[in-house]
Amino acid sequence: MVVGGTAGIGEYTARKLVERTTPSKLIVSGRNTEAGELITNDLNKVGNTNSHEFIQVDISSMKKIHSYAEQLKTKIQKLNYLVISAGYFSMNGRDESDEGIDKKMAAHYYGRFKLIQELMPLLEEAANAGEDARVMSVYSAGFEGDFYKDDLDLKKGFSLKRAADVCITYNSLMVEELAERHPKIGFIHIYPGGVNTSLGRDLPFWARWPMQIFGTLFATQADDCGDVMTYALTDDSFKTGWHLLNSKAERIAKPKYNTPENRELIYNHSVELTTIKAQ
Repeated sequence: MVVGGTAGIGEYTARKLVERTTPSKLIVSGRNTEAGELITNDLNKVGNTNSHEFIQVDISSMKKIHSYAEQLKTKIQKLNYLVISAGYFSMNGRDESDEGIDKKMAAHYYGRFKLIQELMPLLEEAANAGEDARVMSVYSAGFEGDFYKDDLDLKKGFSLKRAADVCITYNSLMVEELAERHPKIGFIHIYPGGVNTSLGRDLPFWARWPMQIFGTLFATQADDCGDVMTYALTDDSFKTGWHLLNSKAERIAKPKYNTPENRELIYNHSVELTTIKAQ
């Protein structure tokens, strides 16, 4: 399953997974139904199958994630690979959903945490059957920043930089905490690098054109990034445990904030916030 698979890194990862691993079923999810259905039609042509499908989800909504997971549990009995590459690109300030969570923070962390928790029974089912069960969060491993114990969801002191910093840190703490709680499953937080995709197309022109120039001149091509993501997701080196990886799928050191106390703090905070918002 690739969530955030309707464009950019997620799309290319989905395409590479079908090309290189020939899964019996691949589910692509995201907000854009039209793009998702076009992609899954392409994927079915590659494998000469009708088994791959698109299912719409908005990862900024905890309630919609819950409904999405419940729908999936009626369709599949187990899940081997979960890739989350959803993003929310905006230069605006705090933009809360109707559940009171900033949409950028939801897409980059809280929604990911909620989705993993909701789908854990399907991952455990695969692991207990002796099959691969792995989770990959595609974000910015290695670029962790400060977080604020008296303002964990930045209700009091939001800024774009703070939101980015804490979501990166939370992702890195999450994969280790979940690996300890679910030792048969592999958890990865990976940095894809600067990748030349179309994801900046919805930004204002003044913000969009520097990204386009950078992407053309310096960024990794999305097809190559898809190869790296597929390797990291499926290689035996990452079968179980937790892994922080750079854009070449090389291990990197865990951040200074990664302590048992901080991991438990963020885990409990995440459970509380996402559970309350789903009710």
